[in-house]
Amino acid sequence: MQVLGGVTGVLVLALVVRHVGWRQVTEALGRVGFGLLWMPLIYGVANVLMALPFHLFLPREKRPPVAGAICSRLTAAGLNAILPFAALGEASRLLWLNRTQWPEGIAAMVVDRMLFLVASALAVSAGAAALLFVPGAPSWLAAGGISLATVVLVGVAVVGFLIVRRPPIAWARAMLARIRGKVAGVPAPEPVDEALRKLLAGPKRQLWLALALHVTGRALITLEVYVACRLLGVSAGLPDVLVLTAVPLALSVLAAAVPSQIGVQEGAQAAVAAILGLGATAGVLVVLLQRARQILYLPITFVLLATRPHRAPTSAPPHIDVAPQLPS
Repeated sequence: MQVLGGVTGVLVLALVVRHVGWRQVTEALGRVGFGLLWMPLIYGVANVLMALPFHLFLPREKRPPVAGAICSRLTAAGLNAILPFAALGEASRLLWLNRTQWPEGIAAMVVDRMLFLVASALAVSAGAAALLFVPGAPSWLAAGGISLATVVLVGVAVVGFLIVRRPPIAWARAMLARIRGKVAGVPAPEPVDEALRKLLAGPKRQLWLALALHVTGRALITLEVYVACRLLGVSAGLPDVLVLTAVPLALSVLAAAVPSQIGVQEGAQAAVAAILGLGATAGVLVVLLQRARQILYLPITFVLLATRPHRAPTSAPPHIDVAPQLPS
């Protein structure tokens, strides 16, 4: 299914670029030049901010260095760009922890991802609301964005409620048990349950701070889209930028099986950019600049994986020989 989604996406991408014109695309990207470097810089700062909640959610005595949390976030973001279902790469963040710390690490990842989804839903809502200021924009598009954001927010709230107030869902526990039977080091469900409840039922100040970091990171991604428009010479106002930022976030839910929404994102952005009056080519070019940024980060992803500190599988105390010594 994932392979089919990826192949279909590549075919759609080729058709979209052919439709807008290969020459027009290559000439526009050529004019950007070294200005492209602004995008990985902004994206890097955004990921540094969004790395901090995972670090905050871990118990003080089990936190890796801040640099380790940042490296784990950059690695996860790089893997998410090439894997289907955007959250699969998040599991790589556990590689910066000892296996005895995995229950707290899994709980930190889950809560971090929940707040990431909340920040993304708020960005989609902002984009949908911005459509109201675009003359001629179809009302169903704004309504669809608001509906999708509402579904995500309600889903996060329900999951949080179930974690705190109800026993864990049986099928989720069974799935974790099956994974544990196949993959060495996967923790039992009970410690993960306890760590999750402790985070969600604990002081809310930490949760609000983490959400603020994710929202700020999302704001920087919006800035990245604005910079992309400026580099391309596209005259886009704030409403246009908010809408263009919201499109890939909505697609990450609707086209989750397609790695990085390749092809799907280009086609959707072309259609939305045409609705905004920016032209279909502008929408495709903005996505291609973001693809170029992803390509720049891919080598960093694999370097970080290869050079990460090797954590001990257990924290067992050193062996002490207590056997009696025979007199010589």
